[in-house]
Amino acid sequence: MSKEIFRFKILHAGWELDNEGWIIEHEDGRRELRTTSHTSECEMPLQELEEKIIETQESLDGLLKAKTLMNWH
Repeated sequence: MSKEIFRFKILHAGWELDNEGWIIEHEDGRRELRTTSHTSECEMPLQELEEKIIETQESLDGLLKAKTLMNWH
């Protein structure tokens, strides 16, 4: 049996589905990163996680720069 130990939001550019990820821990202590793809549950590989981090950071950087350029504090 496994249990969910953490859930997080995944942002996607141009895609409104599959916006959650979670970590499950198996009885043997092994952890697995899970998400959905086209609403079907699947494992999320490290490379995909790293790509999502970059995509989200670039979006955040752009949002913050836009706020700064508008002189909104």
